[in-house]
Amino acid sequence: MKSNKLKSAILFLIGIIPFFVQSQIEFADEKIKWKFKVEQKGCEGTIIADVQCAPHWHFCPINMPSGSFGFATRISVEKNKDIQLVGKFTEPKPITKHDEAADEDVAYHEGRIQFKQKFKTLSSKPVKINISYEFQACDESHCLPPFSAKAFCTAEGCEVVELNNPEDTTSVQDASITSVKNGNTKDKTAKTSKSEIKKQEKKKKPRSLWVTLLMGLGSGFLALLTPCVFPMIPMTVSFFTKRSKDIKTGRKNAIIYGISI
Repeated sequence: MKSNKLKSAILFLIGIIPFFVQSQIEFADEKIKWKFKVEQKGCEGTIIADVQCAPHWHFCPINMPSGSFGFATRISVEKNKDIQLVGKFTEPKPITKHDEAADEDVAYHEGRIQFKQKFKTLSSKPVKINISYEFQACDESHCLPPFSAKAFCTAEGCEVVELNNPEDTTSVQDASITSVKNGNTKDKTAKTSKSEIKKQEKKKKPRSLWVTLLMGLGSGFLALLTPCVFPMIPMTVSFFTKRSKDIKTGRKNAIIYGISI
């Protein structure tokens, strides 16, 4: 009898955990997608960040209302002696409203918007621009952890590389421009910069589905040890074993129950 109860419990867990994992895991870069491009005409150019939000998702602007609790979006361009930035990143007027619960004004972007940064070229060399950005994706119920990445741009296009450690970014605390050397010359600094870019690009690998599944599976098993869930396991197993005529029927009912949840 104990063996039958154990088998039913295992089948129950196998049926319910994959659905639990799939419904819980969310990633900010999937909810809000960023694309960069560089438009150049003569000695003048524009860096354009095209941002597309998924339905019901939004993120905070660069310039937040005074005293707001939101996570301001940060975009910075690494200093480059071959270009001169003109002003700062511009953004569309954000949506603003008063949060009654927090008693303060909040601002956010939703749908599709663009950030733009103008620049002038100071050299005849091909344009190479490195951009760091950081944002937080939110919906009506919750916010995901802040997401950081870098975009390595040329006139031909941009390559986005996710940063594994947000603390290592060169983003600034406001919308101003950072002062970090990128070394677009033909000396050792340039070689180092290119090697670093290649290393960053190698790190850009799609998330392994098996790693995600195993992490969710492990988290699910840990959740079973909580006092609210653990006592329910023998009760649930007992329910299916006692009300079923045979083992086959018990397993069938447990699987249907898990899939339904």
